[in-house]
Formats: sequence, structure tokens, C-alpha cells
Amino acid sequence: MLKSTLGLAALSLVLLGSTAASAADLYGGPRVSMKDDAPTERACSGDRFAGFYAGVNAGTASHDTKWEETFADFTDYQDNPLRKTSRGFTGGGQVGYNRVRCNALFGVEADFNFADISSSKDHYHAPTGAATNDWLRMSDQLRNFATLRARMGFVHERTLFYATGGLAWANLNHHMDDVQHINSGAVNPTISGWKAGWTAGLGMEHAFTDRISLKGEALYMNFGNVKYSVADNLVPPDVYDFKNRSDVYTARIGLNFKLGEGR
Repeated sequence: MLKSTLGLAALSLVLLGSTAASAADLYGGPRVSMKDDAPTERACSGDRFAGFYAGVNAGTASHDTKWEETFADFTDYQDNPLRKTSRGFTGGGQVGYNRVRCNALFGVEADFNFADISSSKDHYHAPTGAATNDWLRMSDQLRNFATLRARMGFVHERTLFYATGGLAWANLNHHMDDVQHINSGAVNPTISGWKAGWTAGLGMEHAFTDRISLKGEALYMNFGNVKYSVADNLVPPDVYDFKNRSDVYTARIGLNFKLGEGR
């Protein structure tokens, strides 16, 4: 669940830190001016991250969902919320702009990721073996997600350490199957669309050259509680009110390419 995703995030950041340390020996020496006789160090390390950039990313994502029935004609699932977690891989691209003031960095980044992560779970509110076939199956799919975030951090030599946060959107698909053993009414709605929420996370980015950098980051996305109302096929119909909560965790690495000189 969350532990595996955060574990991968920590491993990604450790590996990136090791890469940064090794690369610092290769690239982190004084910056030489061809016009002067003596080499000079770059006064502000953040300069190499300034300006526009674009890149690609890949990683893993975990989608946590919680379904809870808030109203029904008979006691059903109110006291036993249905929780489940689905995991999978994600990949996409990002664009952004960084403004630097010496070693302090302020930027904005937008990204779009494909996911296609799905799972389903059955819930029986009657004991196993009871004279009933009443059951509920909830299926959830995270199709893709996008974020628009601010980034703030500081640059040490060739490595940027940053915190990030902002808006998030997820394209989610929900499907419910509910069979009632008493009156044989069926509820089989499919609800899909984009949800808006917020996101926050941490990351680090190492510049191999003044134009190419590798980053690793972990993000948490919260899409809050959304209420749905559905009716079965009976006449008159029974109405069910459900509440759904969705949270997404992602850990990923990315490669950025600086566009132009910029500052």
C-alpha cells in the first residue's frame, strides 16, 4: 500500500543522491573562464536551472479508494466501508519554468501522466453460507492524472532540493454491481470523469550538464470525498447514496531538458 510506494520514493531519492555525488566529482569543479588566466567558480549554482524546460518521467502510482453508503432503504453497507488499493506504473511528460536568485529557486511545473491502474473488490454484508446472494462489487480505475505545481528550493553545486505543491486532476472510472436477494433489483452504474484536488511532495534534481538534469520526486494527491446517488431497476426504484474518497501516491524519476539560456 502506502509503504511500498513511499519505499520506492525513498529508494529513488537515495539513488539520485548517489548519482549526484558521483557526478559532482566529474562536473562539480570550478567553472573555468576562457578569458581569464585563472579558473573562477560560478558565483550562483542555481543559474544552470534557470529558464524554461521540458522532459519525460516514469514511475509507480498507488490509488487508494474508500466507498461508504450514506443512505439506503435497508441496512446495507453503512457500517462497513469498502476500502481497496490498486498499484501500477505511470509515465508522462512535464514542462516548466524556473526563476533563480543566486542559489534560491522558484518555479512552476505542469505534467500529464498515463496510468490505467484498476482493481475491484467484492463485499458481502451477510455471513458466508447464509441464505442470501446479496453482494456488492466496486471497481475503480485511475486512467491518467495531471498536476500544476509551484516548486521552491535551493541549489547546492549541481543539485536542486525542492518542495512542491499545487493543483491535481485525476481521470477516474467507477463501476458498481449490486444484486439484492429480496427483490432482485440491480444497480450497475458506471461513473467516470475528472476529479479536482490538491497535491504536495518533495524532490531533488541533479544537473549533469547546463541543459540536462535528472530528477526524482514523490507526490501525494488528495481528491476529497465525492457523493454519488444511484437508483436500482425496481418500480418504484430504491435510491442509494454513496460517498467515495480517492487518494493517489506516486514516486517517479524524470529527465529534463533546458530550453534556451534563460534566467
